[in-house]
Amino acid sequence: MVVQSKTLKEVILEELGKQAEYRFSASAVEYFALIEDLEANEITVEFNGKEIITYMSQATEIHELLVGNLVGNLYIQLLKKGYEDFRVYGSNRPVYATECQKAFNADVLVVKGATELYPREKQVAATLNPRIVIEVLSNSNEGIGFLEKLNCYKKIESLKQILLVNQYEPKVSSYIRIDENEWLNHEYDGLDKNIKIEDFTLSANDIYRNAFD
Repeated sequence: MVVQSKTLKEVILEELGKQAEYRFSASAVEYFALIEDLEANEITVEFNGKEIITYMSQATEIHELLVGNLVGNLYIQLLKKGYEDFRVYGSNRPVYATECQKAFNADVLVVKGATELYPREKQVAATLNPRIVIEVLSNSNEGIGFLEKLNCYKKIESLKQILLVNQYEPKVSSYIRIDENEWLNHEYDGLDKNIKIEDFTLSANDIYRNAFD
């Protein structure tokens, strides 16, 4: 009797049935070979330069509500300003930080102009040139070590702003690039605040609409 060995996908699914997170040594090439197949099974996949980190993509209702509010309000504001070359993407669009050689799934992504993609053949490609990245903070997006992720985002040359949106209370942290290696941090606390993005603002009340009803 021939016993067939398990595929890597089967091993990952089995391990995630036992634990919240499963990681293993891998290369960037192996990461991109796995991402499309695993994400079809609602598994979030990230790469920290030497390991693939996987966990189930089971976001909270508030998390997804905030992502929807952010995408909708950003689209409206960009349209009002006539920014026709700006595009807004929702959850789980992979971003590749070339200098760190790491890949992350952003909750919201804004790209100006043509999207530059990490070169791959017949597979889901990762964005190389985000202009704005937004993360809705939750337990699931802390698995890779969030400070490490934040530092890698800051090394992406095209990136102009990072927003960290707290899903448990109305708090938003904004990092705006003012020089190659210098970022200006603003903390917004409360529903009455207006968060500066490009040359317009998003109200915290709109971002958190219906979140705490």
